[in-house]
Amino acid sequence: MPLAACPTSRIADEITAARHSNYVVFLHRVPFAHDIFRLGFHTGFREGSTYQQHQYTDLELPVRMLDNDFRNPDLDRYIERFLEYKP
Repeated sequence: MPLAACPTSRIADEITAARHSNYVVFLHRVPFAHDIFRLGFHTGFREGSTYQQHQYTDLELPVRMLDNDFRNPDLDRYIERFLEYKP
């Protein structure tokens, strides 16, 4: 059933709340992260990765979110990266 057909459903309420969120973060690599940042969104990546911007020597993007590697979780590694980037 489409959300428009049942506007009082819990899912419809969650979607409405998400549309009024304070932050939207995209976890991706360059050039997509650069485009998203220019559009005013926050950027980030998984703690075992980077923006993969090696070909862009002077590009600096803020890390506003650091995602945990859910397939290979390691709290010590995550905290180390968190302290490095301070998202």
